[in-house]
Amino acid sequence: MRLPSYAKLILPIAIILISASFAFGQERPRDDREKRREDNFEERFKEMKERLELTDEQIPKVEKIMKTEQERMEVLREAFKDKDRSDMSKVKDEIEKIRQETRKYLKDVLTDKQLDEYDRMIEENQEKRRERRPGRDGGGPGGGPGGGGNRGGF
Repeated sequence: MRLPSYAKLILPIAIILISASFAFGQERPRDDREKRREDNFEERFKEMKERLELTDEQIPKVEKIMKTEQERMEVLREAFKDKDRSDMSKVKDEIEKIRQETRKYLKDVLTDKQLDEYDRMIEENQEKRRERRPGRDGGGPGGGPGGGGNRGGF
């Protein structure tokens, strides 16, 4: 199977990040946040398998696509974690780009019915995030320019 174009970008970035951590003698400890993300991925992927009724043939393909998305999001988080809030529009643009590329790859694996259900899952998760983060999409307390909370997730 040919590697997606974004996978070719991730490898050099990952190598640089790993090399940098070793160069400074600070191998990053595996913290609770990373463990929660991994557990969360497993829970979400389990839900995805059930709701999309993935076949045995689709499961490893979809899992690889979604893990790649998660890795790209993590690289993005690391790159922007100490940035100013004014950079949030760039982050949102990058998140949207990653999501669109993920959907494009899923379209090659899923049926139209499954893809429609995937889109519903994304919308539901966006809505849940908006509910958990009131006022961060431009309205209510704490809202306004540069507000967050508009990420999808599956």
